[in-house]
Amino acid sequence: MTTVTAWSFEQIKEQALHPNPSVQLVDVRETSEHTYTPRHAPIPSSISIPMSSFDPATAISKCSHADHLVFYCEAGVRAKRAADMIQGLGLKKIISYYPGSHKEWREKS
Repeated sequence: MTTVTAWSFEQIKEQALHPNPSVQLVDVRETSEHTYTPRHAPIPSSISIPMSSFDPATAISKCSHADHLVFYCEAGVRAKRAADMIQGLGLKKIISYYPGSHKEWREKS
């Protein structure tokens, strides 16, 4: 089993600006977290699967088209937990998370 890898801001920005269809960004913040202001909106090309209702099987189903899943949240903790949950299933997908998460995205973009 491979380990969960971390993605950098530069990798996230590239995916947001020029989406690779084999990569899926997954926002595990709660819906209320990305409705504060436009600056809190999800990173472009991502889908939302809130951590409070996170089910690995549902996540895999929503991301079946992607070979690589990259999770993010507000500060990185929930993203890492979601990535670890998916990695634990032993799927043949690359699993990553963005430790800078949405906070860094807002600061740098």
